[in-house]
Amino acid sequence: MPGLVRLGWRGLKKKLIDRPDIKFALMLARTLGRTLGELESTCTAEEFGLWMALYESDPWGPVREDLAAGMICSTMANIKRREETPAFSPLDFAPFLKPAEPAQEATIEEFFNLVGAINEHS
Repeated sequence: MPGLVRLGWRGLKKKLIDRPDIKFALMLARTLGRTLGELESTCTAEEFGLWMALYESDPWGPVREDLAAGMICSTMANIKRREETPAFSPLDFAPFLKPAEPAQEATIEEFFNLVGAINEHS
């Protein structure tokens, strides 16, 4: 996490999108009631990695709260829906949560085509 405090304001939104570790560090600092500087000076890389692993297996905060609210809403909506209406999902009521798109593995041919395209532009 070194240097997280010295990001500056310019391009901050892009950094948050491109760097999930920074976004997570900010959320962790907020959760622990610390500033980002305090977290950076007291949290080792190993501990930070453990916090990230815990969050990936058992998320907390707004994401979990949105999902919980979505579960309640979908249950209530499914009680009142008609039989011909498809069942509602918790994600139907949590607009900021997007289901993860399955990762696609590149074939060897696609990989070499990509490397070739990169080399042509260098």
